[in-house]
Amino acid sequence: MMTVQHPYIHKPQFGKQIGPFRLYSWLKKLLFLSVFVVLTVPVTVKVAHFSLFDWIIYPIMSLFFVFDWVALSKKKGTIEKVRLGFYGLFLVTGLSFVTNFRSYGEQMSFMAYRGMSTNNLEFQLLIYAIMTLFLLMEMYSFGARFMVSEHDISSVVFVILVGGTINALITLGAWITETQGVLGRYNYTPPIEQSQGVHVGWMTLVFMLAFVLWTGKAKLSRVKMVGLSFTMLVSLLSIMTVFERAGWVKFALILVLFVTSMWAKSSRQSQIRMISVIIVVIGAGVTAILASNGLILHLFAGLADSYSSDIYTRRVLFDQGIDVFRAYPLFGVGYGFYTLFSTEPIFVTSGYRFVASPHNGMALLLAELGIIGGSIFLWMIANLLHLCSQSVRLARRPFEQSLTLLFFIYLIIELLMLFTSNGFLGIPTQRGSLYLNSVTWFFWGVCAGLTKREKILRRQ
Repeated sequence: MMTVQHPYIHKPQFGKQIGPFRLYSWLKKLLFLSVFVVLTVPVTVKVAHFSLFDWIIYPIMSLFFVFDWVALSKKKGTIEKVRLGFYGLFLVTGLSFVTNFRSYGEQMSFMAYRGMSTNNLEFQLLIYAIMTLFLLMEMYSFGARFMVSEHDISSVVFVILVGGTINALITLGAWITETQGVLGRYNYTPPIEQSQGVHVGWMTLVFMLAFVLWTGKAKLSRVKMVGLSFTMLVSLLSIMTVFERAGWVKFALILVLFVTSMWAKSSRQSQIRMISVIIVVIGAGVTAILASNGLILHLFAGLADSYSSDIYTRRVLFDQGIDVFRAYPLFGVGYGFYTLFSTEPIFVTSGYRFVASPHNGMALLLAELGIIGGSIFLWMIANLLHLCSQSVRLARRPFEQSLTLLFFIYLIIELLMLFTSNGFLGIPTQRGSLYLNSVTWFFWGVCAGLTKREKILRRQ
């Protein structure tokens, strides 16, 4: 097979002593370490107000940013469109901060009246917004530029599976200890992520990656078969202990869409494996429904009742987000600044509370980015959708075909769930969900890099 240099990998002339390719290799290893850390170390473990993941990942991405710009300038290459979209979001965030600075002061006066600390809050939120956009952009670019071999991609998948298995075991242990094995809504907090929604998101990723390997690899040793089966089992059980409707729906949609998309091109052995996993998942779901004494059915039945408290609360939160957008239509209130404008109490279950998010990705997108920022974001996502769809068509190796399809489905589901979640970018101050988002953006970058690599191979 003809070999070709990746379009973004070219040797920058830093001198023999620096050894850029050796540096890139170490950056990959540190990236793997950071992913393992975020899966196994509680998000509450912090050093100087930042998590261990932040302390590892930001130096890596900063070094990558510097060397990548030097290499790009020497080659005089063009900036990739998705990355260009991130630059646009940086610009909109800065313009919004400048134009809305006086409004921030008014909102913080209200927050101070409520007894909240507001010391330099606007600057803190701006720093978090910049850090978040930078991390998502660089994780995407790192995946696109340097995860170009099946060995690299398999390595990061292996780290996620090992870390995810440890995470699931720790969480199951905490669930049994805190609840004595009783299923219930909000009756325990996952110890690593400190968020039920984020935990379901991580376990969905772990389960699906194990499922991709378990069904896509024609020849697997007995040890690997057992290991992947164990990982799928504990991650599935961990998902079942958390009553998170949106997470469950997302898990089911991803699994069903992946199986139906892969079915026709899979071998009979892979089809049998898929059926066996589906049976286990259905069995686990039925068992959870029976063990919850109807609580799960009641939880989903509430979605059909337009007068239920959940539907009413989400409707009010959505209306509040749209009201903020109408007040700041051009640039929005600024990425990550919505929390300053949640100044109207919302009736939630048992009383009035101030909710820092509209719980709706579209409303949050419009309120924080406005028409201009929202247009840039949608243009960026359209380009990402195009690259990921092409990666599915161009991938040749079975593992790459399965992986690109999985994250193309992830992208489709994120688009469909914009009205039920906080969207692609998330909330900068909610670091746990940000870490999960950054890994997802990393894999979208992998798909984009694979597309560019295959296009060059075909031209040659």
